[in-house]
Amino acid sequence: MENKISNCKKCGAPTENQFELVTLKTMVDRGFRKNKYYQAMGDIIHTAICDDCIDEFIAKSSNSSKQILKLSLLSLIVFIGCIVLFLVVPITAFRVFCAIIAGITVLAFLQEFNNIKKQAKEINNKNEKENRNTLAVKLLSKLLPDRHNDAELAYVDAYLIKKGDLNILAKEYGFSYKKLVQIKNFLKEGKDNQQLDDDANHQLK
Repeated sequence: MENKISNCKKCGAPTENQFELVTLKTMVDRGFRKNKYYQAMGDIIHTAICDDCIDEFIAKSSNSSKQILKLSLLSLIVFIGCIVLFLVVPITAFRVFCAIIAGITVLAFLQEFNNIKKQAKEINNKNEKENRNTLAVKLLSKLLPDRHNDAELAYVDAYLIKKGDLNILAKEYGFSYKKLVQIKNFLKEGKDNQQLDDDANHQLK
């Protein structure tokens, strides 16, 4: 069966690389002593991404040295700026503020540094087809909204929910395993009114 042609989510070019993504919603009820987290399934999104955009994203993601250099320069500029303001402005409250921002900058740098190294390692450990599918979904996730009202949004390939290891997906997305099982059953019953791509049509050309 011939694949339908859709427009790339990023550049608008025609492509056969279509994806069915399930939106995962995480809502936080901020209490006085403890936050409560509620997770639920959101919309099912049908979208597409072209080979050129995937290739560009893979090249950037696999070049960890360039990403780390860019991150280091940006973090260093912010950190030095905070130190200079801390030394120049003789206001205690302002100095405390600068110290907090500097600390947050260091923590953000370390977290993003680890994410970059982890992503580069994952790319090297997977075969080309797995990389293209995984990074295509990551790129599409970056192009879609990450919040809606009070809910944080994440996007997972519907094919993986049906065919993949839900324990791994639950850890990767920080999402309830039981909720993923419910979503899997929902998709299998066909209640989304859309049939998932079969094994042959799902893989990128």
